[in-house]
Amino acid sequence: MPRLRDCQLTVYGEEARVLVERRVVIPALPEKSLLERIYRESLDGKPVRYAVAREERAVRALYLAEDLVPRGGHRFGGRKGRLGRWTTSAVQVGGGIAGRLFVGPELFFRQIDLLPDESWLAPLLMGFAADVEVQHRDLADGGAWEWEIRDERFFFVNRGARWSLYGAGNTPTDRFERAIADAKPTTTSDLLWAVGSVSIARQRSRPSLQGL
Repeated sequence: MPRLRDCQLTVYGEEARVLVERRVVIPALPEKSLLERIYRESLDGKPVRYAVAREERAVRALYLAEDLVPRGGHRFGGRKGRLGRWTTSAVQVGGGIAGRLFVGPELFFRQIDLLPDESWLAPLLMGFAADVEVQHRDLADGGAWEWEIRDERFFFVNRGARWSLYGAGNTPTDRFERAIADAKPTTTSDLLWAVGSVSIARQRSRPSLQGL
């Protein structure tokens, strides 16, 4: 059972004006269904730009209006009449901001990909607690970073400005490790094939303001 967290939810409108402040209780790595309920109870029908749930000083969830989502971000799922996305987890796959990733049931982005006009997000993102356990699968071509959130397993392959995010489902750990042991992968492609992963998001170059 995930530990429950007593958080302060602050909802902001234009020019960072506070629209709502209230206490919310959320578990670690909250499910999308809970975030939808928080949205209905505290954000729906208001001119919301962003919202932050904090446990003391640690950020536990961040909601962004659709036009505030970083241009290097990747959206998951449909909007269902709502213009905005939640991210709930910081994942550290290297040193400094270059290795900080932000993952939620609706959004994925790297901190290093923030553009100059998105830099206002940096102080919020630095407050995110990196409470996802990460391991590196070391292989001949560099390997992949691996983590699990809400019983779903993910792989992140980083090749500088080119990166890919893969999902490997919710296979039980013993079966998952047995598949790797049987396949004996020597490359990242071998590893991803052995666990039946599916490409979720990728980026071949750094986002640019050009053409926007």
